Amino acid sequence: MPVENPGRSRARREAAHRREIHRRQVRRRRVVALAVVAAAVVLLVVAITASGGKRHSGDARAAEQAPAVSAAVADRSVRRLLKQGKPVYCGGRNRPYVALTFDDGPGPSTAQAVRRLAALHVPATFFLIGEHVAPFRETVALEARGNAIGDHTFHHVQLTALSLVDAGHEIADTANAITAITHQPVRLLRPPLGARNPPVDAVARAEGVLDVLWDIDVHDVEGATADEVVAAVSHHAQPGSIILMHENAVQTLASLDAIVAAVRAKHLRPVTVPELMALDPPSPQQLDAGPRGCGLPEPVSSG
Repeated sequence: MPVENPGRSRARREAAHRREIHRRQVRRRRVVALAVVAAAVVLLVVAITASGGKRHSGDARAAEQAPAVSAAVADRSVRRLLKQGKPVYCGGRNRPYVALTFDDGPGPSTAQAVRRLAALHVPATFFLIGEHVAPFRETVALEARGNAIGDHTFHHVQLTALSLVDAGHEIADTANAITAITHQPVRLLRPPLGARNPPVDAVARAEGVLDVLWDIDVHDVEGATADEVVAAVSHHAQPGSIILMHENAVQTLASLDAIVAAVRAKHLRPVTVPELMALDPPSPQQLDAGPRGCGLPEPVSSG
């Protein structure tokens, strides 16, 4: 019987020993990896359970902050209504959206109002006086971020008291001043004091702007207190409402949080006027009925 070489036998034993050590190391690494994964899963479940309400709240805030509809769709909706040549007082009353609008800016309080609304994830529509635009160029640019900008004439004059030529200049000069800063066309007009008539409507249409009135006036420029401003919104806001406010009214500026809370308490979402016209446009019957189509008496005046 052949005698095994002692050196070769020892080498085989050492190789077998090394293989066994390697197998044990692999098993240990697998066990450790599985333990780490299991611990991570447990921690994730605990974190989700502990913060479940906060996660949903964050998702809701993100949804509120996102545009309700694309800018292109909103713009097309405004242009479609513009072709009908009739003023808008409210939306269609069919979906849970309202538009917060602010007149007479820009001014010293505008940036504060815009930043507060942005913190609340609320877009708004600002109707600007043309002669105020150049002195507040940076503010106008700030307003244009996520909000809609409208025309409130160059000198805040009653358009029905002007010649049609002068009315056209008041509208066009303001739109040009705004566009020079925002590089966006102006599609909306808020006639000062709500003063309009068919000839003024025709001028607005010729200038490419939609007459936007309102169905809720908080009467802030007429001296309503902060509580009265909030109460006007809380009592009267409904789907499709266009709410008239003024950003330079101290009580309105101080009440922005409460105004937004009042809207949301009624399960309504604030959007811009163009978004409202896309999501819940007024019906042809509403447009034909004028203010009565939104439950208002004639005439509407303020602004």
